[in-house]
Amino acid sequence: NRCYSVLVVGGDGVDDIDAQLLNGRTQLASDSSRNAFPNVRYCTQQAGTFTLQVRSAAGQGAYYYQLFTRAND
Repeated sequence: NRCYSVLVVGGDGVDDIDAQLLNGRTQLASDSSRNAFPNVRYCTQQAGTFTLQVRSAAGQGAYYYQLFTRAND
């Protein structure tokens, strides 16, 4: 029972990034807005293995991400 927020920021040359959070093949959350700083949020209801998928939709270069977490009260 935790809530997560993953912020992704594109570096120089990255114009648009898509991000999604998956549990197996099931998409739990996504941000495909047309910018270089998507934010994906999800509150878990049970334990599991989660995958963050980041894809450059426009441009190329490095990206950075940070994970924030808090208890789901």
